[in-house]
Amino acid sequence: METISSPKNKFIMERGAGSINFDHDQFLVEDLLDENSLAGFYGPSGSRKSFIIMDIACRIASGKKWQGREVKHGAVIYVAAEGSNGMKKRMHAWINKYNDGHDLDNLYRISQPIFVSQPQVVTDLILATKNVQEETNLPVRLIVIDTLARSFIGNENSAEDMGKFIAGCDEIKCKTGATILIVHHTGKDLGQGARGAYSFKAALDSEYFIAKIEGNDALTTKLECTKNKEGSDGLKMEINLKIEAIGKTTKGKTIDTLVVIDRDSRLVGAQNTRKDKNIQPPCENKKTKAIVDENF
Repeated sequence: METISSPKNKFIMERGAGSINFDHDQFLVEDLLDENSLAGFYGPSGSRKSFIIMDIACRIASGKKWQGREVKHGAVIYVAAEGSNGMKKRMHAWINKYNDGHDLDNLYRISQPIFVSQPQVVTDLILATKNVQEETNLPVRLIVIDTLARSFIGNENSAEDMGKFIAGCDEIKCKTGATILIVHHTGKDLGQGARGAYSFKAALDSEYFIAKIEGNDALTTKLECTKNKEGSDGLKMEINLKIEAIGKTTKGKTIDTLVVIDRDSRLVGAQNTRKDKNIQPPCENKKTKAIVDENF
């Protein structure tokens, strides 16, 4: 492959198709997320989006498989602009259940909004990514923005404002090599997809819809692929969660949260997820009840 670069040309231009390294897997999470891509996970309030995203982030930071799928081990930056206190509880539950109580030093939390439509914020986040790489001696594989609403300036319905947000994400992706995962909400009409301008979905490499299976005491959530630029958009899964106690208050009240159960997630099918709505939940456990923050 011939590369052209000269003082007269500010762009790096490659001639022809170039070579492909088929020995290099392009995934970040096998059959779910590509590396160096832009992904969106959306669902209604209370659909447990953040529990599932946190599980994915912890798997990448620890190098452990996600639902039986290979992951690329690396550092993670998680922008918890919404519900940062809840995130700490979820992390403690996860490391107790899956990491023998050892902390995840490769996962970095930012407990404030990151307005990526602002050029200086983009520059600062790119610098922070480089610092994380130096501290961990690992590439930053994943940057999570949770949620779009808390990290957005302007009107979500404006194609211009959404374009600025996407442009910031693209620059971060290009400069860091990380996958950018954006957590977003639906509007009142679930059938209309993610809230806001359609340019959001148009810019994504992959998109997933998350929703609770109503009336199911087994705490089961469905995950459906609604867009995949480089493959089939038919992935559909059920993901089970369980209540996990993480400690007690000084008055003896149990503090608990939810944690994803790795072994109980199962592939439902590779049909078109928009046409097949009949996901059958697993057996109900009527003794299991949980009160969780419905904002996630």
